Amino acid sequence: MGKIMFVRHGSGRGPKIRMKRFRPAYFQPFIEEIRRSSPNLFARFVFWETGQHVPDLSDIDCVVFWLQDPLRERFPACFDDAFALEEEAKRRAIKMFNPPSSLSHSIKSVQAKMWLDAGLLTPPVTRIESYEKLMDLAQTFSYPLILRADQLHAQKAMKWVDQEKDLKGLNPVDLVFPIAASPFMDTRMGYETPPYSTHYHKKRALVMADQVRNNHVFFALDPIVGSKNSTFGHGRSFNPVRRMMGNRGIEAFLKADFAFFEAWTSHREVLLRASEALQQNLVSIDYSTRADGQVVLWEANPHFALHMWPLNLLAAKRQIGKRTQSLHQTIRDGLIHVSPS
Repeated sequence: MGKIMFVRHGSGRGPKIRMKRFRPAYFQPFIEEIRRSSPNLFARFVFWETGQHVPDLSDIDCVVFWLQDPLRERFPACFDDAFALEEEAKRRAIKMFNPPSSLSHSIKSVQAKMWLDAGLLTPPVTRIESYEKLMDLAQTFSYPLILRADQLHAQKAMKWVDQEKDLKGLNPVDLVFPIAASPFMDTRMGYETPPYSTHYHKKRALVMADQVRNNHVFFALDPIVGSKNSTFGHGRSFNPVRRMMGNRGIEAFLKADFAFFEAWTSHREVLLRASEALQQNLVSIDYSTRADGQVVLWEANPHFALHMWPLNLLAAKRQIGKRTQSLHQTIRDGLIHVSPS
């Protein structure tokens, strides 16, 4: 019976985590649930961290890389260590999830090209290296325009730009280069009933090997939909009055969110194609859907925050415990399928 190896950043390596002492290690809640619910599977788990010598892989069935992307660009030392492990695993024909060689494919400009080349619908991206170049291109863009940090996640330094004069009014210190510039795509068109007709939305699903599992859908009046500005965003507040007032009128959003989760899997074929195009087989994908069912892909994240607040907004109302357990089950089943006991 072979082992399943999980690869993490070594001590002092990888992304800096704010309030680290109050947060579990990456994916530790999943590990603990498997320890409790599936002790035989847990007994097959082994862990390796970057910064160590490449281990003996003679008894390893598969390797799961839990490393922050884009790995080569942001953490080159970790990339070198993990890539050496990938090469050895490849030599032994060991199954891998998110091998390091794929962990630069979620750079926004790279990702968009790979998806467009695969015939998938996503906004085209122009990569811009400097503020001067951004200004040089100002007249060539179609507006509204979305600016994102090309190599970061979590909507960091993301900007909505209505027109050229607004672009020229941006403070360069508020931008993170290289920048990914994309035309805005409105996915509300064609919907006849709320909340999809009245609000922008963003869906998230988990892809694990050949499985797809719906997670959540957020709604917002702003075109850039995130947890903070969503209709569930009041759940972030420490003010109990604001939380109570914010709960008024959210029933339709709660219903739509849970209906999406309970649908189990939506747009499976498109999301599997999106995962395959990026060569990332354990990844969360953010997307929206048009009224005719077309999928508009926004972003793939192979180092996703499944267990981090604020995705767990309104945990009781949205039955976050049930959702997390279901996503754990999807990952567990994927591992067992790849590496049966």
